[in-house]
Amino acid sequence: MRRVVGLAVRVAPVALALGLVTAAPVVAQDAPTPTGAPPAQPGPADATSVPASTIPEGCTAGLPVALRFVGTAESGNDAGVVRFAVTEVRDGSVQGTEVDIDYSANDDRRFIQDGDSYLVAAAVDPESSRLISKVRAPREELAVCSPFDPVYTRHVDGSPIDTSLLAGMHGKWGDVAMSFLIPTAAVFAVLLGLVILKRTLVFTGRGVGWGWRRARDRRTAKQSHPASRRPPAGGPPPANRTQTRTETPAAR
Repeated sequence: MRRVVGLAVRVAPVALALGLVTAAPVVAQDAPTPTGAPPAQPGPADATSVPASTIPEGCTAGLPVALRFVGTAESGNDAGVVRFAVTEVRDGSVQGTEVDIDYSANDDRRFIQDGDSYLVAAAVDPESSRLISKVRAPREELAVCSPFDPVYTRHVDGSPIDTSLLAGMHGKWGDVAMSFLIPTAAVFAVLLGLVILKRTLVFTGRGVGWGWRRARDRRTAKQSHPASRRPPAGGPPPANRTQTRTETPAAR
């Protein structure tokens, strides 16, 4: 009897502990989705956890702006690089007062006029490590992609630069006119010189021919009238060949 009581005393705490464990709440788990069933839609919290991209489809993300400044175009070269004198730095930093911007990738150098001021947003080219910018949208990009690319050169007030067909001729019409007028004037001068030379040769030839014919006529005239020649000095005077008319006295 004592053994039964002792065994009951030992088993009672174990039974009590097992009862507490079985009484604890069970955490429910999501049941697996049956095969072929549509996936569960995320709730409102999941929909706002990842913001949607603002770049339209078909557009590529532009390079980040490394430098934004206001500067005056001083000079450029045939390679498409323009040197600016920096007057105001808005983003980034510049070592010194001048900076070179490469426009060769889009061939926009001709739209930058020396002496004019611009608002330049430039990025670092990953290949050449140069500061690059552009005036026009790249040909391979869609028109809707331009507002999502910050790397552009504008006027100081932010307005776009004119890139029409004749925009690159601004300030160069005088050179174009001279390039046509100088060759035309040279050709005209050559033709005028040839005409003057021809007239001179013709008049000179006529004068020489007239003088030669006159001299020939004089020689011919002298040969046909030998009496007109003067006698040599100290010689007898030429005989007077003048015939006098003698008349026979009439018979009476």
